[in-house]
Amino acid sequence: MFDEILYSISKVAQVSVRHIGEYSKGKYRSLYGKDVVLKISHYYNYSQEYNVYNDENINCKTLLHVLYEIKCHKWTLTVTSSKVAWRVPGRYMVILHGEGDVHRNIRKLRTTAARRGHQVEVLRTFFFFSGALRGFLVKMSSDVIQLALKLPHVQYVEEDSFIFAQSAPWSLHKDLHERHFGGTGEKTTYTPPNDGGMMEVYLMDGSIRASHRELKGRVVATDFNEIPEEDEVKASRCSAHSTHVASVVSGTDSGVARGAGIHLVRVLNCHGKGSVSGALAGLEYIRSTVNRSPVVVLLPFVGAFSRSLNVASRKLVASGAVVVAAAGNYKDDACFYSPASEPEVITVGAVDVSNRRVALGSGGTNFGRCVNLFAPGDDIISASSECDTCFTARSGTSQAAAHVAGIAALILSSNRKASPLQVLHAMLRYSTSRIIDVRALMGRHRLNTPNAMAAMQHTVNNMTSFECRVSEPRLLSSCPPGWTRTQWRPEGWGDTVCCRGRRV
Repeated sequence: MFDEILYSISKVAQVSVRHIGEYSKGKYRSLYGKDVVLKISHYYNYSQEYNVYNDENINCKTLLHVLYEIKCHKWTLTVTSSKVAWRVPGRYMVILHGEGDVHRNIRKLRTTAARRGHQVEVLRTFFFFSGALRGFLVKMSSDVIQLALKLPHVQYVEEDSFIFAQSAPWSLHKDLHERHFGGTGEKTTYTPPNDGGMMEVYLMDGSIRASHRELKGRVVATDFNEIPEEDEVKASRCSAHSTHVASVVSGTDSGVARGAGIHLVRVLNCHGKGSVSGALAGLEYIRSTVNRSPVVVLLPFVGAFSRSLNVASRKLVASGAVVVAAAGNYKDDACFYSPASEPEVITVGAVDVSNRRVALGSGGTNFGRCVNLFAPGDDIISASSECDTCFTARSGTSQAAAHVAGIAALILSSNRKASPLQVLHAMLRYSTSRIIDVRALMGRHRLNTPNAMAAMQHTVNNMTSFECRVSEPRLLSSCPPGWTRTQWRPEGWGDTVCCRGRRV
């Protein structure tokens, strides 16, 4: 909604939106989130503020009504956000339309900026996903943004921002996560339908301790390495997050798909921090490497909402990859974050052993309609990077997403021709419904957050084909006979989707 409001304001009122830079004619994209405030200020020191998300009385209609006042008077519109610390200062991605010549636009930007006394440093040009994302990454002052927006064939300019790993370490001792997948009893043995040995999982993370006994012989560290600069950090800490997550996917004793291979694509540094531009390059590397082969791609990180990151994730799914992403650990609507907000991605929230949403200090698992399902993400015991036989417990949506990536590998090992949508259908079919406590969620989030817990049946050899439709208005929240209400909600389908399945 916020994106639509900004576009409408800039298009109809023909004003600039200032948010760490300029937003003009719907082209400039920057960071925003829960604490975004629209401040409409008159030249004569009169101002009025609208908090888009926290004030239930302010909606799209209310703000569009303000457009008339902006259009008829000389107002300026400023935007502030709680995610200022997430930006990469002075670094922008200039995205062109399909017919735009990258090098010609670079030359024109350099020439125009130099005339006005500004320096422009082009860090990289890119042509990702067969031209769906083409442009260049540039280091420049925010004063040059308006010049970039006037270049021919510019689609939009997006400020580069950081992405963050989504787990936290704990020292508690819990039973392994098998209880979540083998049955309801804590002593139940985990018996997957196969070991996932036919599948490769691409993990976009940091360094990994490939010599750990849980992972030995199954990890391939690719030659891709796109990480931000970092301070000196203890070596074992550099691989803590990725070693733990990889072991949840395919660890010998702690993994879900214990025969699956792991291909590491390094986009996070030792602090668990990367950048959107680095993640885009990593996604393109995976696409060009797998060449439409069935693979699982695990994204255990989130950043602020990014149109470019969502587009890249969507194009990777279109190429046949099953993309699984962490919902985020900010106790917030997952739709405010990327890649979690992309509808084509399988977005995973975290629950504890009591099927409650995971709380992490002042944060906790994200929620909302952009989440597809939940999985174990609290005190998950898995491989530690401290030594080859060490184990540790961590919590977060990274661990939850790793569980689901493992399930995806099992499903694809049984049917390598399954599409990403069929894999999601199978997951939702196998999931346990209405066991997660969502009573603490407020308002619409209680209704549109899926109450589905990831699970794995003992056999997935027979895939199921599903037919889905939106429930008729007269049926309200129910489904006709023979149809089952599902938590899967494609964008624009509404809140009640009914499905029925048949064996193929």
